Amino acid sequence: MNNFLGEEKNEIKEILRRIRKKDFSGNSGQAIKNSVYQFSTSFISKLGSLIFTIILARLLLPELFGLYSLALSVILMFAVFSELGISSALIKFVSSELGKGNEKTASAYLNYFMKIKLFFIFISTIILGTFANFVANTIYQKPIFLALFAGIFYILFIELTGFLESTFQASNNFRKIFYKEILLQVLRITFVSVAVILSLKYLLSQEITLMMIIVGLSLALFFSFFFLLFNLKRKKYSDKLKLSKEQKQQIKKFLIFTSVIALSGVFFSYID
Repeated sequence: MNNFLGEEKNEIKEILRRIRKKDFSGNSGQAIKNSVYQFSTSFISKLGSLIFTIILARLLLPELFGLYSLALSVILMFAVFSELGISSALIKFVSSELGKGNEKTASAYLNYFMKIKLFFIFISTIILGTFANFVANTIYQKPIFLALFAGIFYILFIELTGFLESTFQASNNFRKIFYKEILLQVLRITFVSVAVILSLKYLLSQEITLMMIIVGLSLALFFSFFFLLFNLKRKKYSDKLKLSKEQKQQIKKFLIFTSVIALSGVFFSYID
């Protein structure tokens, strides 16, 4: 037991030494570097979400904040149908090929996943746009129709941003994701706060206010998406190569399992 604790203590010291001296050489160094960026990204995300929620709750007051939470939950329920584990599959297959030095095959996987992603985003947004009025006025009977309709753009940019994040993760580039998270948190607090203040100043209806909030969130995601797109090294994936039927079949099998997990998660997370 003492030997185990001693080894753990030495490993922690070694990690702290590497971080302090910025020594990220080798596979272990890469793992430490990625972990630091992941932790920092998660911290910024949680902190930004806390500040955002406090500000929004104080501005909207309980009733309107409840309607916002309802509208966002419905949008996220539709958004899950455009994900279905595609990001996890992308990281698995693309990172595996990059690790082997097969950049052309990695490019082929990335292009194939992009086609799948765009297809599911299209389906999700069409379904949301079609049923937004029914969900708002028949099921919930709440003034959230315009917010749900604006959710089409929210789904588009949150899913495209997530796709690019997965691309950066697959290539072990977590620094840009960290910078993106800072940008996203600052922009969404700014845009949404301005939208709510303007709506309250001009006494706009609850439905318009909720729509402006979702539009503000969508704009924050829009700029975050283009930040990642601008920093994406497209040369690495410039060569085109088609996947074989066997490779596509492996992807489909993988997505079946991840889809079950994703749908189960959204059921238990948002059904209440």
